[in-house]
Amino acid sequence: MYKCTSLYSPSDELCVRWDDPAIRIVWPVGKPVLSARDASAPSLEQIPLQRLPRFEASP
Repeated sequence: MYKCTSLYSPSDELCVRWDDPAIRIVWPVGKPVLSARDASAPSLEQIPLQRLPRFEASP
């Protein structure tokens, strides 16, 4: 599922490794079936900070 707030921009798309230990999600699967894109996704540590989305608290 995706939420878009403007037109789709492929250059803004970002993929993060599904089992990155930094995210700390315990997935109840042993051997997931992944797309080539998801299988080769980088960890958060490998993504340049300026590429990550920024969220600010609402007033």
